[in-house]
Amino acid sequence: MRLHSNDQPFKLDSSTTPRTEMRILNDYYTGLHSIKFDLFVVSGTDGVSVMQIFGGDRSYNLNPQSSAATSLQLRVYNGQLMYYNNETLAYSILDRWLPVNVTHNANSGDIQIWVDGQLALETKDRGTDKHYFK
Repeated sequence: MRLHSNDQPFKLDSSTTPRTEMRILNDYYTGLHSIKFDLFVVSGTDGVSVMQIFGGDRSYNLNPQSSAATSLQLRVYNGQLMYYNNETLAYSILDRWLPVNVTHNANSGDIQIWVDGQLALETKDRGTDKHYFK
């Protein structure tokens, strides 16, 4: 998937940042689920969400600036791949293909994020709602 700085927001009257999205039809409540993809973010693109695990419990929303609707967001800020907007997973990711693998164990709530073949982060999901990849 390629992301460009001139991609459009979610809808015409939306103030969200540019998006290129695919919703994966893999709704799940339990089990181990994984997605692998190669990401290419073009220079000049900033503040975009590149992958999400939807499904989160609002009681997990400890940061009022983060979304309670998701259990994971991978975002790009200043040429860095970020966990939401507060932890860098990879530096200097622009204008190159970047392999990413995300696994989610919905039974335990464990999420692992692999970037360039290296484990970049282990974290927990935000509740037991229905999940899906986007």
